[in-house]
Amino acid sequence: MERFIADVTLLVATAKLSEAVLGRVGVPSVVSYILAGFLLGPSMLGLVSYGEELRVMSGIALFFLALYAGLEVSYGEFLRSSLRSTSLSLISFLLTFASAMVVCYLLGLGFNESIVVSLVLSVTALPVAAAILLELGVLNTRVGALVMGAAVATDVLVVFLLGLLVGIAVTGSPSLNSLTKTLAGVTLLILAVVATHMIISRFATLGREWFSRVSQLFRLQEAGLAMLMLSALALGALSEILGLHFIVGVFLVGLLVDESWLGERLYRRALEPIRGVTLSLLLPLFASTIGVIASMEGLAGVLNADTLKLVIAFTLIAVVVRFTAGYIGARAVGLSHVESRLVGIALTLKGAMDKVVLLAAYQTGLITPQLLLTLMTSLIIATAIAPTMLKAALDITVKERIATAMKIAN
Repeated sequence: MERFIADVTLLVATAKLSEAVLGRVGVPSVVSYILAGFLLGPSMLGLVSYGEELRVMSGIALFFLALYAGLEVSYGEFLRSSLRSTSLSLISFLLTFASAMVVCYLLGLGFNESIVVSLVLSVTALPVAAAILLELGVLNTRVGALVMGAAVATDVLVVFLLGLLVGIAVTGSPSLNSLTKTLAGVTLLILAVVATHMIISRFATLGREWFSRVSQLFRLQEAGLAMLMLSALALGALSEILGLHFIVGVFLVGLLVDESWLGERLYRRALEPIRGVTLSLLLPLFASTIGVIASMEGLAGVLNADTLKLVIAFTLIAVVVRFTAGYIGARAVGLSHVESRLVGIALTLKGAMDKVVLLAAYQTGLITPQLLLTLMTSLIIATAIAPTMLKAALDITVKERIATAMKIAN
């Protein structure tokens, strides 16, 4: 226990220190955390190793990250996402996913590995996209709305596809029988969640008032948090029983629970501690743990011809193919060339969700440490490139509009 506490303390402290130092030169926080874990791992300083205790702790971090990711997305906003956003999401996702599958086949990867790689490279970072678009002043524009809607739809799709993949892996080889069982489990889970949401929403006002009175009467200040956690645990367990990964159920709870269930006061009291512990402790621990796992292969795992070929291929998919797919999707839903260019670049942004899929796949045994290290290297490169590309594209767009306005004026 003493060693475990020391490992967690060292990982989190080094991760936050790395964030403080590398953040000054524009390195994203998640990348700083991963690099900190890699530095502390077996192939570098050798101060931290990936044992059973750290595996369990990273699983807990995965639980909270999935819950927080769901809470960041409003169920009402998800349902109100325009047909244009949904179409953009499907077109860009399917083009990226299909391209990645073809490349993985040509590179000789197995079925499960190819699916994981394709899912990871097709994800768009919702919180990262929101933060960068807000910083650039385009979050509330048509481009920003489309990117956010598409990112939400993609997150939901990727979580369910990961659940399907885990279900197939658990039941055996990808046969029609295993696929049918997994699809049945997903369908049952969705029906249970939708039915529960409809029932609670119908009696939301009465239930919210009753719940608020009871919590005040017995001074249950954290009743909303308790309800949220119990719901996430229950649906996560149901997901596992149905042969899916637990993050499917946990993500759904975060997606469905909102202020209409608990009331604004209790909902905020539930959301704030989850956000605080996730962002300040569990996200640094989660990302640095991925760095430790990647460090098990060492730099030699990347610095060879075969692995470098994979890194280059994955990076090109994450940046070039993802951008092209986003651009085609944006043009298909009626956006101009300039807007489509911004959308395409924004959809290449990476953050925590791709790492969630990556660690969940590794813990399930779907990918090897070497493939995890290769993918992580590609994601780090893509994470560093995308924000710079987006800012440069926005600058070009502003200059183009100024030049067009001057021509019209003349």
